[in-house]
Amino acid sequence: MRTISILRTACAALLLWAGLPTAQAQGIRVHYKNGNTVDIPAALFDHMSPGYQKNTDPDIPDNPDTGDDFRVDPLDLSSPFVSILKDAGMPIYTGSSAPTLNGTFSLKPPKLVKFWSTDPEDADLDDIVENAELVVKFAGQSGSSVYVDMYAIDEEGADYAVGSSMYQGTQGMKAHITGSGSSFTVGFVVTTEIPSWGIFIRLAYIMSGEVSGGTLKNLYIAEASLDENNNIEEYAIGKDGDGTSPTTTWAPKIYTDDSRSLARASQRASTRQARRLMAKRAASEEYWYTIYKTDGTQLKVSQDELDYVETYEAEFDERITQQIPQEYLSKMATHMPIYDGSTPPAVDGTFALHPVEVVFASDNYHSNNIADLYLHFFDQNSVKNTILYEDKTLDGGGEKTEMIIMGQGDNFTVFAVVPGAEPENNITYKMATIISGTMTANGIKNCYYAILMVDKVDPNEKIMRVGTYRIFKDGDGLASPSSWSARGTERKSITDGSASVITAK
Repeated sequence: MRTISILRTACAALLLWAGLPTAQAQGIRVHYKNGNTVDIPAALFDHMSPGYQKNTDPDIPDNPDTGDDFRVDPLDLSSPFVSILKDAGMPIYTGSSAPTLNGTFSLKPPKLVKFWSTDPEDADLDDIVENAELVVKFAGQSGSSVYVDMYAIDEEGADYAVGSSMYQGTQGMKAHITGSGSSFTVGFVVTTEIPSWGIFIRLAYIMSGEVSGGTLKNLYIAEASLDENNNIEEYAIGKDGDGTSPTTTWAPKIYTDDSRSLARASQRASTRQARRLMAKRAASEEYWYTIYKTDGTQLKVSQDELDYVETYEAEFDERITQQIPQEYLSKMATHMPIYDGSTPPAVDGTFALHPVEVVFASDNYHSNNIADLYLHFFDQNSVKNTILYEDKTLDGGGEKTEMIIMGQGDNFTVFAVVPGAEPENNITYKMATIISGTMTANGIKNCYYAILMVDKVDPNEKIMRVGTYRIFKDGDGLASPSSWSARGTERKSITDGSASVITAK
C-alpha cells in the first residue's frame, strides 16, 4: 500500500476541516501505513481535526487502563523464538535437574552480546546494557518453577523494579527453570494490553548461567518483544561483563524513596516496560489526527500510523486525471470541493476574492497579507465544456488560459495545467490551477482557488516543491461581481504582500 503520498513523504502534513468535498462523495477513507484502510461513510462523517492534535499526556500514563488482560506465564523453552535467541548467542540449558537458585545477584558491568530489531534504526530494548547494574533475585524454587524479581540501576543511580511490582505477590514472577548440574535456564513471558493506547505488549525474559558456590558465573539475560503470534519483533541479549555475578542486597529504591503508596509505586513500575518499548513510538505519536463522527465517536490516527486520507467518490472527469495525479486530487478534495459532472452552470464575468484566506497548504505555507484576487471567465463552450479564464492581482495580470469546466446544477470546478517561468532564476514550471464554487445571482458562493506544482526545473529550490499544493478561499464566503481591466500579459500568481505565493516557504 505504500504508494507515493505527500502526507507520508512530508511526515504527514496537517489536515484541515473542510466538510465533505463534493455532493457525490461517499465518505472518508483512511489509509494506514500497514496497508489497512478504514472507511467512514458520509452519513457518519462530521468533521476532521484542525491538524495533528497534541496529546496532553504523550507518554504512557502512570496508571494505564490495563484491564484484566495482564498475566505472567512460565516460558515454554520449546517455543520457536527460543531457538532464534539460542542461535544469536543466548545459552539455553535444558534438563530436569536444574541447580537450586536462591538469593540476590548483581550483574555488573552489563555487556551487549547482540541486539536485533525489525526496524534497524530502533533501539528500544538495548537499554539492557545501558544500566550500570542489573540486580536479579531468585526465590521459592519448587520443581520446575522459581520466582524471579529484578531491577536496574542506571548511571545516575535511579532504579526501577519489576516482578513483585507486577501483581505477582512479594516473591516475584513465576518462571520455568530447566537445566542440569550447575547450569540453568529460567524464563517467563509478560503479556498485557493497554486499551486506551491500543497497545498489545508481550515480553519474554530468559536468564541462563552457572551456580558456583555463592555466586553465579556467565550470567546471560535476554529480553525479546513478541507479537501476538509469538514472532520476535526485536531482542537484546546481554551478559555480565566480567563473568561473575556476586550476591548483593535487594534494595530497589522505588519502594523506599517514593513517598506515594506502595500500590501506586507498583503500578508505575509495572508500566516501565511499556514505556521503554514505546519510547520511540511515543515521540512520534504524541500528535493525533482525529476524525469526528456524527454518532459521537472518534477515530484517532497517529503520525506514525497514518499514510494518507482521501475521499472515496465517483470517478473524476478523465480529462482532469490525465493531467493531475488523482492521488493529489483526492488529498485536495478533503479541503475544497472538486465537482464532477458534465452539466456545469454558466460562468461568466469577473469576480473578486476579498479577503483571500489560506484554507490549507501541504507545506504549511501561511500568510495574513494576500492580495485580492480577480477571476475573469468568458467564452464558455457548452459542447466541449471549456471556458477562457484569466486572473489578476493588484500588481499584475495573467494571460488568457483555456480551462476545462465540470459540474452540475449550480456547482462547478474549472482547472488547467499551465507553464510558467522565472527567467532571472532559471526556473520553469507547470502549475495546475483549480477553482471551485457555486454560482448564485450575487456571485460565486464558497469560491476556492488552489494551485498545485505539477513539474518544475528549479536549480536552487526557490519555489514550491513538486506535489505541493496550496488552497485559498474567499474569506466572506462570496466572490462578488467586479469590473475587469486587463493589466499586462505576464503570467503571475497571487501575491502575499510583494512575494508570489508560489515562492518556497
